[in-house]
Amino acid sequence: MKKLSKVLLALMASAAAVFVASSFVSCSDDSDDDGAGTVAVYKDTEDGTETVTFYSDKTFKVHVNGEESEAGFKMVFDFDAMTGTYTGAPESDGDVVLTIAKAVNEDAISESAIMQKVMTAAQAGKTSVTFTNADYPLENVENAEPVTLTVANGLVTFDDTEYKRQ
Repeated sequence: MKKLSKVLLALMASAAAVFVASSFVSCSDDSDDDGAGTVAVYKDTEDGTETVTFYSDKTFKVHVNGEESEAGFKMVFDFDAMTGTYTGAPESDGDVVLTIAKAVNEDAISESAIMQKVMTAAQAGKTSVTFTNADYPLENVENAEPVTLTVANGLVTFDDTEYKRQ
């Protein structure tokens, strides 16, 4: 149980770091169904994959994807950790200011709820379970303080972790 909690908390901390560090990938794609093209994406793949995608409508989202296997059972974490708006040009060197609008509430994540979902899946004969935003919904963030990030040479560093432009 402690290992599962540590993995989830590490993924959540990494997601927060990614948000604050903004993993961006430089590309332009205006073919999204919602009309907002991708401006930049940065990733960190140290503990799973954390991706920050910046869109042409000045919004961004942080997505967490990772897995943990133990005793032949796999837990997959695949959810958006936060969303918000930004100013600046994340596709080039310089400052980008992020404002979080919604985020997963880390305090609301229950180890017992995680274990219950795992046990239910295992009892049903499944060998994996996936945690999504249905398990970790995004909540409105009140009075969010803007966070300034500096993009330099395709990298953003936060908490000693480098996020690379893809």
